[in-house]
Amino acid sequence: MANSISGRIRKSGADIDIGSNRLPAVITGALTSALMGAGNSSKNTAKPASGTGSSGSSAAARQAAALAAQQAAQQAARDAAQNSYNNQMAALEKTYADRAALWQQNYQDALGRLEGDYQAGAAALDANTDRALQQAYVAYMLALRDLPAQLAALGVTGGSSESRLAGLRNDYKNARIELERQRSSDLGELLATLNAGKSEALGDYQQLMAEDASRRLAYQMELEQALAKTLASLA
Repeated sequence: MANSISGRIRKSGADIDIGSNRLPAVITGALTSALMGAGNSSKNTAKPASGTGSSGSSAAARQAAALAAQQAAQQAARDAAQNSYNNQMAALEKTYADRAALWQQNYQDALGRLEGDYQAGAAALDANTDRALQQAYVAYMLALRDLPAQLAALGVTGGSSESRLAGLRNDYKNARIELERQRSSDLGELLATLNAGKSEALGDYQQLMAEDASRRLAYQMELEQALAKTLASLA
């Protein structure tokens, strides 16, 4: 029973599992498009036209205007790249927040199933033991009822009859002790199964969370490197 917990937790989260340490296409595609567009907008900025002008001041003005336009385009490209990075980071955070919530819910569900199995097993065990105790009591009372007739038929009297009576009482007492011992032993096994299942479920949950934390960090670093590369090209 406990060995199935890990599979159930993972299976429940399979629909959103990213898998490898590569960025999801929905994140890298949007960022790449934004960065390429940003770079092109900077490269396509018109350069100052060469040629003779009516005066040196007119040429200088045109060059200043062209430089200002180029700088504005570069700033716009930088802003677009930063905004794209921010958007992809927000998407990344949401993805892994959703995954963390799913793992937590699956873990709690697993604990609930384990606890339910334990409670059901304990209830069945108690019912069986109580029934056996009742049967032992009925058998003891019937034996007490029939003992005088049996002793008379055998011609047993005095101390021998008292010994037979003591034997019946001792047998009943021992039967009760054994039934209670078995109840305690079986309950202990049920509890051990419960604790083992809880430990396995917790271990699986922690492993899933650790794997996601590692993937998320790798994706974040890849996004940051792509942003830094683009900003450097616009410097």
